[in-house]
Amino acid sequence: MKGIRSYIPSPVYTVTKDQLATEQFTDILTEGGCVYLSGCSVEGTSLYHMYCDFKAATFKDDETKTFFRTLLSIIDSSMQYREVTGSYPMLLLNTVYISDSLLSITFLSHRLIDYLNTFYDDDMRQVLYYPAVIHQKTKDSEEKSEKIVHTVNRTWEHQFTSILARLIYLFLTKNKREHAFEKGQSIYNSSIYYISTEMSGVPHGIADTVWHIMYGKKIQLAELRNAIETGLKSTTDPDRLDYVPFCRRRGIISFKAGMASFFNRRWKLLLIVLILIGIGIYLISDAMLTSRREDYTAGLEPKQVVELYYNAIDTLDLYYLDAVYYKRSGKKVKDELSTVYVMLKMESAFGKTLVQPEDIEGMEFDPQVHTVFGIRDLDVEKIQSGTEPIFRARYKRVVSSGEKLHETVMEETIQLQFIDDHWYITKSERSVLSEGLY
Repeated sequence: MKGIRSYIPSPVYTVTKDQLATEQFTDILTEGGCVYLSGCSVEGTSLYHMYCDFKAATFKDDETKTFFRTLLSIIDSSMQYREVTGSYPMLLLNTVYISDSLLSITFLSHRLIDYLNTFYDDDMRQVLYYPAVIHQKTKDSEEKSEKIVHTVNRTWEHQFTSILARLIYLFLTKNKREHAFEKGQSIYNSSIYYISTEMSGVPHGIADTVWHIMYGKKIQLAELRNAIETGLKSTTDPDRLDYVPFCRRRGIISFKAGMASFFNRRWKLLLIVLILIGIGIYLISDAMLTSRREDYTAGLEPKQVVELYYNAIDTLDLYYLDAVYYKRSGKKVKDELSTVYVMLKMESAFGKTLVQPEDIEGMEFDPQVHTVFGIRDLDVEKIQSGTEPIFRARYKRVVSSGEKLHETVMEETIQLQFIDDHWYITKSERSVLSEGLY
């Protein structure tokens, strides 16, 4: 009680519509073994209790929309708070109370609540403080470390936007986190995933904005607010799986995190040396095979070159892929397939078996054993003849990511030219028609 008394004079701010009222607690009472603060009436439900009751599984659930409407009210109230105090409030999950009608938002003293939180267990404190985490770079290293904000006199806009983004991430990943293999692990030590992979139906605007903020980009509060408002008005079919960029998929992020952890161990230097040796061997063999690659397309007709191109994609044959393109044409396709090739080969080095989609149909897919990549249902048609023939192809690309198989329906337009007695692909344009689970 002596410790609490020193924090009692801290102001309590309540925002109702366009008005902000200031109160403060005046005394401490004890009853039935509990401590009560008197002199100020706090109405509504705390963000912490909202989080404990949050069970939504999709963005379209009413509970999720209620959360985002609550967040908009907090943003508007915080702007009123800033006009009076000169800065934004520091949000812990138990410093904010929201009335049922969302017409009244109360901000308790961060210093007072920070002291009271010292009496809670570590698991509860992790949740309470998760939004109030800042990323810092140490003086001796470029690596980022996470630090909980305990004593902050002023919260500026980019810090407040970061707090809101982490609040969104905390709520929207709750269901997946509690049922995934990370259950029981500290939320501070877990990887940061793209929230569209953690909750279905999240609009790209919200997912992208939260992703950028969580990875350190400074975003204006108005931009985050606009993303939320636009997302709430979204009419996207909830049954349609939104396209997730390759590098933001859950399996890729987990793989990168695992590799980063692996290379931070005692054998890191030895492994780097082995990798460098492997790269050297690859470069030497690549140089020796360069002349042989030039003969891959000798005597082939345009359609045969196109078929060789898709065979290269299906089998991850980088030599064939390099042979069918003219010089630097298709750099984007080459870079993407090279990245997939390296990642899948690394997984194979850890004991997984690389199989194609048609092979997995006759067996049970085991994500701990199998790595899947390939194309199927290829359909190629010529849409233009002449000196620069053009082909249009449709196919389905299947790739394993985490514990699931993802199938992407692609359409590609390919243009060829006859150069130096060979037909080469000089231009290709791809588009994603749809994506789903295989």
